[in-house]
Amino acid sequence: MGVCISRLAVLKKLNKNGESYKSVSLNKYTTFKLGGKAKYFLKISTIEGFIKVMDYIQKHNLEYFILGSDSNLLVSDSGYRGIVIKLIGDLSRITDTVSGIEVGCQWKTSCNFWIYAI
Repeated sequence: MGVCISRLAVLKKLNKNGESYKSVSLNKYTTFKLGGKAKYFLKISTIEGFIKVMDYIQKHNLEYFILGSDSNLLVSDSGYRGIVIKLIGDLSRITDTVSGIEVGCQWKTSCNFWIYAI
């Protein structure tokens, strides 16, 4: 008989340098301070954590949303059943490009990372 590990425990392990929570109210992350709870809420601070979490999400065909700068976002009062990802720390921007997704760092670190769609 196998061991059952909760999805939150797996997400915490994959996002070891960030923060991982269950049932987080999204109203404090929106301009209008409205909205319900996210089933899972991750604050990811490293490119390694981002890659591991996105790989897990894709392998398990899970719903996700990458939260931007918190503006112009409306969340239903019934919440979001998937995983909400907030990039923090050195991961200051994410840009969709023709060849993949560019995740950059703050200017002081002067670096860029590329994640290519497989």
